[in-house]
Amino acid sequence: MLPNRSGFLILGGLLTGLLPLTLDVYLPGFPSMADDFGTDIAQLQLTVSTSLLGFALGQVIWGPIADRFGRKGPILIGLTIFTLASLGCAAAPSLGWLAVLRFVQAVGACAAVVGGRAMARDRYQGRELASALAIIFLIFGIAPAISPIIGTLLLATWEWPSTFIALAITGAIAFAWMAFQRETLPRDRRQRRTAGDTARGFAIVLREPVTARAAGVTFLAGAALFAWVAVSPAMLIGDGGLSLPGFTVVFVIVAFAQVIGAQANAMLLRRFDVHRLLGRLVTAMGCGGILLLAATVIGLPLWARVVLITLTIAPIVAVFGNAMTIAVEPFAALAGVVAGVVGALQTIGGSASAAILAALPVSSTLAMALGICIPLVVALPIAHSLARGQATGADRSQPPG
Repeated sequence: MLPNRSGFLILGGLLTGLLPLTLDVYLPGFPSMADDFGTDIAQLQLTVSTSLLGFALGQVIWGPIADRFGRKGPILIGLTIFTLASLGCAAAPSLGWLAVLRFVQAVGACAAVVGGRAMARDRYQGRELASALAIIFLIFGIAPAISPIIGTLLLATWEWPSTFIALAITGAIAFAWMAFQRETLPRDRRQRRTAGDTARGFAIVLREPVTARAAGVTFLAGAALFAWVAVSPAMLIGDGGLSLPGFTVVFVIVAFAQVIGAQANAMLLRRFDVHRLLGRLVTAMGCGGILLLAATVIGLPLWARVVLITLTIAPIVAVFGNAMTIAVEPFAALAGVVAGVVGALQTIGGSASAAILAALPVSSTLAMALGICIPLVVALPIAHSLARGQATGADRSQPPG
């Protein structure tokens, strides 16, 4: 038997949540890691970069594999890679080895991230799909909220390798849970494709206007989110003068605001169409980004800017979930490819944002405001075009004719 709805969605949320858990849980250990490796905290950003590269490439790789071989097998293989690489990170003898193992860890996690989202498309469609992905992304949103807390608690008792051991345990639990589930993609719906067919599958997905626009919204929303994640230490601690505990409190508050936004989105989807709701959420975020930039330029106090950041970022997880719903809806047979492409674009948008903002010759405070405001304003017309043209529900997995 397939798991009941609640268990199925919690499992999907756990699989998807490996992405933010992997990125965030070890961050509180940076000072002690720098001491052990004889380097500085800035050099440890290399391990973040290799993780982001792994998440970007891994989602594109695992998507077609999940459509060809089903969801369960690739997820179990990916979780095995993730668990072993996490243990390797805990025992890494140097910064270089840690960076390589973080890449491998991220690639393994991608099988679970892509598979968890594709499983929802296998089982649901229409409003039920939107509701299911809203709950999965709600659980996904909890991960960055609890990751710094988990990391801090582990470091209070053990050394930094304990954060990677905790990730390995999480991977093992997900593996055991997934091992008892039945496959959601029947053999007769699997895509028996060559490499050329796979490339054409990507082209089919990206040529679909609705999916391409939804992926564009995800790319831009990812850029806005990583503007907060990447620049927040410099803005809050460097420019703002907060202590490390103060920074952690603010980071957790902003993360929990995203959880609240995701929960509200799940309830609103019972009343509103996902296309129109996405447009309204992006509008609210765009207005918040404009207000944040204005507040930064005129020099409002830190607490006022933090309030604006919190309100602006709060719907971000809901936007990811709704955009994924719209993107994957037309492609029942290519759900893995779509989940991989959209997820990769989210990560690429974040990576590009972090790199661009780091190179800007402005203060971290202004860089963050620009990094949040500009992508959200650009996303506004794209989101509203989706609201005006709703999907037909037809399966476009195969080329016309």
